[in-house]
Parts: sequence; structure tokens; C-alpha cells
Amino acid sequence: MLSNESVLSEYSLIVETPNWKSMNTATLDSRISEFDTEEAASSYDRWFCVKVKEAIDDPRSGIPHDLVMAEMDTMIDSIETSQKI
Repeated sequence: MLSNESVLSEYSLIVETPNWKSMNTATLDSRISEFDTEEAASSYDRWFCVKVKEAIDDPRSGIPHDLVMAEMDTMIDSIETSQKI
């Protein structure tokens, strides 16, 4: 099994924001890809890999799943209660 770093190292980790409007390359089939062009898909893949690497390298401690779910349940209950008339 490949480590996260070996998978990420296969990509060119160039920080850029995808600019789908200005790209004029081969059109992709909308049934296969959510992107209009191969260039847009590639740009998004590079951006996504950078974000994943940043998350993996983040030194802050994570929040336990159970704590997040308990907080979300409280928020949902509060909103549902406030919407009942």
C-alpha cells in the first residue's frame, strides 16, 4: 500500500486556483466528468492534492468524531425547535 506522501509526490503540487472560464482545451463528457475540459480537471486535481497535503501536515490536533457529532446534533435540535410554530 502506498503512503499518503508517495501518492502526493506523484503530483505537481503547484498552488493555484482553478480558472475554468479561461481554459480552451478538449471538452469532457458531462456524464463522466463534472469539469468542462481536461485542463480544468487537472487544475482541480492539483489544487485538491495541495489541500490534502496541507491537512495531513497540519500540526493541530484533530477533533474527535463523537464530539463533532454531538455538537451538530445540538445545533440541529436547536434549529428544529426554533422553526416549530
